[in-house]
Amino acid sequence: MQTKMKLQISYILLLAFAGLIVLASCEYDYYVIPPTGNDTTISFTQDIIPFFTLKCEECHEGSTPPDLRPGNAYSSLINGGFVVPEKPEESSLYLSCKPGGSMEEFCSAAELKLMERWILAGARND
Repeated sequence: MQTKMKLQISYILLLAFAGLIVLASCEYDYYVIPPTGNDTTISFTQDIIPFFTLKCEECHEGSTPPDLRPGNAYSSLINGGFVVPEKPEESSLYLSCKPGGSMEEFCSAAELKLMERWILAGARND
């Protein structure tokens, strides 16, 4: 009887240890979306690139246009015609992320608003 109880306790401890290892190994990438006030300037480097790195770069790493790797993203977006400064509704990047767009699942409402604000502000590269 004691052997069975020791085996059960060992099993529970093993499961608890395995659970702790799984939880401790989780790593989350995140970035903070800047406030939506009109006086807030959107930085391509600090606000837009982290979004691309986290959600887009895995597929858009050079072989699938636009190339959204940090060193290439801006020129790829502007020169490739994916972004029309000050005109989000004419920018295929923005349209593809809107509800119903092909990339909608990768873009939250807050991220879409951030992208819209950046394009409306002239899609500047800082």
